[in-house]
Amino acid sequence: MKKITVTQDNIHRIVTGFEGGTLPKEEWTHEAHLIMALNYVLNLDADAVLAHIRSGIIRYNESVGTANTATSGYHETLTVFYVQEVQRFLEHTDRTQPIAVLTQELLGSETAERNYPLRFYTKERLFSPEARAMYVAPDREHIQDLAHV
Repeated sequence: MKKITVTQDNIHRIVTGFEGGTLPKEEWTHEAHLIMALNYVLNLDADAVLAHIRSGIIRYNESVGTANTATSGYHETLTVFYVQEVQRFLEHTDRTQPIAVLTQELLGSETAERNYPLRFYTKERLFSPEARAMYVAPDREHIQDLAHV
């Protein structure tokens, strides 16, 4: 996987490409998801973030031909999980830093590790059709206040 170069221009390109459905599908990586989430957590009212991200991912998937089904596309539990984790990351970070600095810190943190959610969920639970369709609580390590997002 090609590593994302973190610059303000590249962050803007990823977010606007996501919003407009023009970001190439191969660039819609785990890192791009985190960049988008960080941007919205920083710039939207906390109550609006999850709904905005949810509808945006569903719309983006449709624009690039990814079906949102019980086995592909949008995943509610992972979306809630990462919104909460980005919020938690920002609680322990100086939010006044430039977005490129915050993004680099987030992408370098354990939160950005691809298998990070598996600390909290078994594969069977996390990748179940139920977890894709609606939020399910962790079945391994507890995540404080995750369900309130």
